[in-house]
Amino acid sequence: MAEHERIEELFLVRFWREQGVAWRGYVEHVATKRRVYFSELSDLNEFLRLQLADATRAGTR
Repeated sequence: MAEHERIEELFLVRFWREQGVAWRGYVEHVATKRRVYFSELSDLNEFLRLQLADATRAGTR
């Protein structure tokens, strides 16, 4: 990979609140259409971490 080559990933994140309960949402990786629903931000963070790790590995091949 060239020194200045950039890897970009695009995600869609949607949040909603259901009648006074905690916020919920989903994150979708646009390129692969992988979608994960979450009610904890830690789950959102974990999905992003794994997707970006995969993209980094793929970019170094």
